Amino acid sequence: MLKSKIKRGTMGDKHLMLKVMEADPNLVGKKLVAIDIDAKNILGLSNDDFVLIKGKKETLAKIWPMRPSEEGQGIIRMDGFTRKNAGVSLGDAVVVKKAKVESAKKVTFAPLQEVHFPPGSYSRLVKKLFLYKPVTVGEEVMFSIFGSPVLLTIQKTLPKGHLYI
Repeated sequence: MLKSKIKRGTMGDKHLMLKVMEADPNLVGKKLVAIDIDAKNILGLSNDDFVLIKGKKETLAKIWPMRPSEEGQGIIRMDGFTRKNAGVSLGDAVVVKKAKVESAKKVTFAPLQEVHFPPGSYSRLVKKLFLYKPVTVGEEVMFSIFGSPVLLTIQKTLPKGHLYI
C-alpha cells in the first residue's frame, strides 16, 4: 500500500505523501513524528534522521517508530505544534522526505508569554531541552517546566536554513 505513494522530485529525491494523525501524548512538544518502518526504508532514514514535512508551510522533525499495529497505513503521527508549523490539520496529506540539516551556530528564541527564570538559567535550560532537535525560523515550540508549558518562537538562526541544535 505504502509503495504506491512514492514520488520522485525534480532533483531525484524520494518523498512520500502521508496522512496526518494525532501523536501519542508522550511525544507532544518533542519535535518527533512517528512513521512506520516501510516509510523509513523507502526514504532511506535511520533512527536519528530528520524529515522535512511540507503542508501549507514546511517544518522539520526527528523520526520516531510507529506502533507495530499501525504499520503500512500510510500515516504520520504528529503533535499540534508540528501540525501548526506545517500548516496542516488532522486528516490532511503532507509530503515527507529526508531532510538535509546542519548544526546551528546560534538560535534566538523569544517567549510567547511572560516567563520568569533566575538570571542565566533560561539559556542553559533552553539549550539543554532543545539539544539535537531541529529548528526553523518562525516555528513555535514548547517545553514544560514544573508541569506548565512554556511557548517560544524561533526568531533567527545562524546559519539560515534547516538546522538542529
